[in-house]
Amino acid sequence: MSQQPQISEDGRYYWDGTQWLPRPVSMLVPAAIVFVGSVVAVLGELLPWVTASSQFGVTVSLAGWQTDGIWLGGLAVLTAGFTGFGLLRDPSKFVAAILGLLAVAELVLLVWVGSEVGTALKLTQVDLYTEQVGPGIFVSGAGVVVTLIGGIVAGVKVLL
Repeated sequence: MSQQPQISEDGRYYWDGTQWLPRPVSMLVPAAIVFVGSVVAVLGELLPWVTASSQFGVTVSLAGWQTDGIWLGGLAVLTAGFTGFGLLRDPSKFVAAILGLLAVAELVLLVWVGSEVGTALKLTQVDLYTEQVGPGIFVSGAGVVVTLIGGIVAGVKVLL
């Protein structure tokens, strides 16, 4: 007759018959959230971040990868890679903390690049053309927020 494994009172350990072992923590859901956020952030790099239109019918757009936003895309790729090679292999507090730092760094970089775009728009207002913020920065911003949520979920799962 096989006996069901016993779970400790705090739910963090199980008895395998000879010793108490930590319960395995699945990081698949947080990793998927981080991957989706990173992909969305990188896809936002391909969309226009700034569009300038002249009175003569000429329109020029700059995508995120053509601006300082390329650093955000690189950091998003680094975060996704770290999640795959770090978090899924070793769901420890240290790895979750590094993932959280990377996600916060993405958010800081997004705010910095966004403020640079905003400053550029204010400085270059001329009557010959108008500039607008494109959808790319908002798509990248949504990806960064999703990545940050994935980092928070990973940290909570490791700590609990």
